[in-house]
This record gives sequence, structure tokens and C-alpha cells, in this order.
Amino acid sequence: MEKRIVKKEFIDSEEFSQLKALENICCEADKIVLKLELEYKLSVANNDTKSREESNDYLYYIDGQLVAYIGLCSFGGQEVEISGMVHPDFRKQGLFTELFDLLKEEIIRRKPVDVLLLSDRQSTSGTGFILKNKGVYKFSEYEMTLDQSEYLEKNMHRGLLKLRKASNKDADEIRRQNAIYFGTDIESVDMVLPEEEAKNNFYIYMAEVDGKIIGKTNINYSDGVAGIYGLGIIPDYRGKGFGRDLLNMSVEKSLEMKATEVMLQVEVENKNALNLYNSVGFKTTSTMDYYSFMA
Repeated sequence: MEKRIVKKEFIDSEEFSQLKALENICCEADKIVLKLELEYKLSVANNDTKSREESNDYLYYIDGQLVAYIGLCSFGGQEVEISGMVHPDFRKQGLFTELFDLLKEEIIRRKPVDVLLLSDRQSTSGTGFILKNKGVYKFSEYEMTLDQSEYLEKNMHRGLLKLRKASNKDADEIRRQNAIYFGTDIESVDMVLPEEEAKNNFYIYMAEVDGKIIGKTNINYSDGVAGIYGLGIIPDYRGKGFGRDLLNMSVEKSLEMKATEVMLQVEVENKNALNLYNSVGFKTTSTMDYYSFMA
């Protein structure tokens, strides 16, 4: 039996296909959701091939078959997310532990500020592995998917809000708003360049009323699935219905992209946002738990 571990900075299209196939097998077998960000990783590989001498993806092959994977994902900041999977026929053989030990070496080398381990709440093996490795529960997010028939029956925006695609000139404002929504100081928030993000299928839109920016939204589109992220209204304009307008317009943009599925994620404790998303027609499909980890 030939065993081989491949470490990659960027996955290629063949590896992407192998990973998606393994993801489908694992999700179907376990009835869970995996947050691997494979589409994002492939998009980055296609548009940003400058080597940083990093290892982000670890693929485990046995006799030429991809049977296990662990990946590290960062969206430009000092926080990294770790998730992975093992083929049901190859579990309890220590494969994931081998990959995790290799990845810990990369974490120690890179020294990110925050390291988060992810597991679907329904995955007893995933949660058990994290707890065994002294992960400390931090927070949970619901993944929600839009019931389009329900949405189309009852939702529309008032026409007061305008969306325009962000340019790099909006980078400072995006950074300022992210600091507000994350509840942190602006110095700890990375600068995001919208025109560069668009190359990776992440589109940022600025929300304006009477020509004044009052919020923003991000839409990631890939293979018929649109994800709405980073949606927010600045404090002075909250409580006036603009959040609902912005959400509805984000859905409209997603449908204009020919999305057959529209999804978003929301922290379990964010009751106001959760109520808004439910009222528009989003339904909870899974719960992702996040654990802090010290290498």
C-alpha cells in the first residue's frame, strides 16, 4: 500500500475536483456540512500565483486515491480557519492526526493571531477530534439557505437604497465599517481591495442613500451558489428598515448572477440578524461550531 502526503500552497483544478468528490462522499455519509472554502482556494490559485512559501492544503493519498484532507484558510487577516475530512472507509487509521501534526508545524511557523478549528455540530468525530486536541469552544454560526419561493412571494425593497460595486477607492471606508461590525479597533482590521477581491468572485457593494454611504454587502458567487457575507448598516442608520432593504437587494444581486442557491451565515447569538433572515425566507440548514486552538 503506497501512502503519499502532498502539501500545497495553491490547489489546482484536478485537486479541486478530487476534493469536491471526497467532500460529497463525506457529507452524504455523515449528513453534515463541511466549510472547506474550496471554490475560494481555487479562485485564489487562478488569480494570485505569487508564492509566499506557505502550505495551506494537505492531501493524503493511498494507492493514488485521495482519502484525507486538511486545509488552512485565511481571508487576508491574522485569523486562520482549519477544517478537513477523511473518507469513511479510511477512518480510525490515524490519517487525520498525521495531517494535523504537519499543519501545526505551519501554524507555529506563521504565528497567526487566532486559530479556529471548525466542525459541524452533527459531526461527533469532528468535535471529538477538536476536544481531544484541547480546542476551546468560541462561538457557533448557523448556515442558512434561502427558500426562494417564500422570498419571491413577500419581499421587495423600498427603492430608497442604492447599490454600487465598490472600487479600490472605497478600501478605507470598507475597513472602517468592518471595524464597526467586528467590534474591534481599526488598526487590527486588514485593508481589503475590492477590485482584487472581485478577481476571486468576491464582490463588494456599497449601500448609499442620497449619495451617502450607509453600509455594505459582500457576495461570493461560484457554480450556481451565492453567499452573502459582511452585510451591515452603520449605527446612525439602523432601525430604519435599511438592513432589510440591503438584504433584499443582496438577494436580488445574487439571483441576477443566476444563483440557484443563496446562503449566508450568522452567529447563533445575533438574534436581531437571525430574526431578519428568518423573516425574509432564510432557513437554518446546519450549525458550525468554532473552537480556538493553540499550537
